[in-house]
Amino acid sequence: MPSSREKIINELSAVSYVGGREASAALPAVESLGTKAVERYLETGRDLFLHDREVGKHFFHGTAALMEAFGGLDPWLSQARIFLSQRGSGPAAEGYFDQASTIRRRWGLDAEAAWFGIGAQWLGAHTESAAAYFHMPAEELFGSWGAAGLQTLLKPAEMLLQKRMGLRAYLKGAITMYERCGLDGLNQWVMGGIDVLNANRRRGEAWFRLESDESRQFMQSVLPGFHLGHHERFFSMMLQAWTGLHLPIERLEWPDSHHNFVETDGKAVYIPPVMASREKAILSFYHIGAHLSFDSYNEQGLRLIAQELGQTTLAQDAQGRIVWTTLFDRYGDNRWKFQRIFDIFEDVRVDVALDQRMPGYIARLQKLSQTTTPPEGSALAYWQLALQLSEKQPDANSFYGFSALMRGDSTIVDSFHLALKYYASSNMPSLTWIDYLTSYLPAHSPNMIRPVYMFGQKVSDTNHNTLQINQDGSFSRFSDMKTVDRERSDTPMEIERQNSSMITPRKRPKQDSKGLKIQRRVGTPPARGGRSSGGGLPQPAQINEDGLHENIVDGGILYPEWDYKTCRYKAGWAHVYERPLREKDAMSSSKH
Repeated sequence: MPSSREKIINELSAVSYVGGREASAALPAVESLGTKAVERYLETGRDLFLHDREVGKHFFHGTAALMEAFGGLDPWLSQARIFLSQRGSGPAAEGYFDQASTIRRRWGLDAEAAWFGIGAQWLGAHTESAAAYFHMPAEELFGSWGAAGLQTLLKPAEMLLQKRMGLRAYLKGAITMYERCGLDGLNQWVMGGIDVLNANRRRGEAWFRLESDESRQFMQSVLPGFHLGHHERFFSMMLQAWTGLHLPIERLEWPDSHHNFVETDGKAVYIPPVMASREKAILSFYHIGAHLSFDSYNEQGLRLIAQELGQTTLAQDAQGRIVWTTLFDRYGDNRWKFQRIFDIFEDVRVDVALDQRMPGYIARLQKLSQTTTPPEGSALAYWQLALQLSEKQPDANSFYGFSALMRGDSTIVDSFHLALKYYASSNMPSLTWIDYLTSYLPAHSPNMIRPVYMFGQKVSDTNHNTLQINQDGSFSRFSDMKTVDRERSDTPMEIERQNSSMITPRKRPKQDSKGLKIQRRVGTPPARGGRSSGGGLPQPAQINEDGLHENIVDGGILYPEWDYKTCRYKAGWAHVYERPLREKDAMSSSKH
């Protein structure tokens, strides 16, 4: 007489050969629990298979992993029976059986029970939402809030069911909002999304998937922290004051701004929507300015580095910017390790140079680092190395030749040579892309990720109308400042546009015997009287043959003026004349 176990397997085989085969293959994982446990297991598997063959197959396939994680049949066997309550529960069951064992091992039994309980509620309310929930990767779903925050994360979604929108459109965007903006930001985002959904369903679904500009802009407006976009003019003036750089500021949109770095491509500074604090934002601008001022992107130095890496040319994109990907290909899987070491030494070089010009900068950086939570894992070693070097910089000693970076004439090539030595002699751990991004000190950012325009000349080659703070605290005048030549990469049309906006001093024209200026009028004279076409309309001012406005001035000190249309300075806009003051009544002035 066949046993109960054999009867169930035969019953499954009579319905489907696959069912009997899958049940027999899964039995070894539960046989050690005894006859009654095996019969209970097979009965559940049979019921699930007869209800929905896909659910049954997922049940048998996941048995071994579930037994290993839970150490028995409870509570997952009773949990599995929830999928008997709804038709079409196969996709949800697949997600459950795939992830339940992982959640049990990593987050514990209570977390798994909470995760399943929420999924069971959604299975009763909306099968498709339950499938989206159980399939959402556990690492994203638990995030930094764990099981305790799951109910909070999903509570606002209950309102969306009344609008016939489930978790499939909600979850991904909600996790991002909850992680970055907190509960208040999440609730505001949901309420705003409901209004958009009422107006237009397609727009509403795009809102909750964070695929629409209006949704991303709303997210950025409720991000907690210091909003850099409200202070662009301040940061632009601050950057100009000590570096003399007139770079436009561009706002990074999500997701490019996810890691909150201030970056540059040599022609513009890119800022995230928010940073943790005002101090971090200020130091970030100082640090970016240091890279630009102290030749981190000097063409000659970068070409020397490429030659030492065995490359005859530097790869560039269509706009002439360096593409860093190919430069470090020789390091293979360790490219992020070497690139991070290189970044650390180059950051130290420019920070030391900046601290000499702006005493107290490194002390501020150290204070900010001490109040920031360090990263975990492999990234921690690089964080600690960067902080250690910044703390040792006053005495330096001979830490792998670290003193070479403190010379006033040090270059990026010195940082590269130091990185080569340290990479070959140290046991720093390998880095993943995420580890690489999280290993930076606050106010620092990757130097060689964003494509960058090379600077063709050193900081002593060309004139540039600007101000600079000298090491002794005095100011150099505009015409005395030497800075990087960026004009070589402008297009002819751009150069012409710049020239057309400048008012240039010209010699006074010759005069005839009557003292009248001789100028050539371009175009026809204005119509006189009557109602003829164009009569009475103002005509263009006197212009020279090149099409430039005449502004005849002599001498004076040239000062630039900001052009808000072109976002550039107009050279020679103002001529300032200085003369000593004379007292008309010396006796009267002496009495006051």
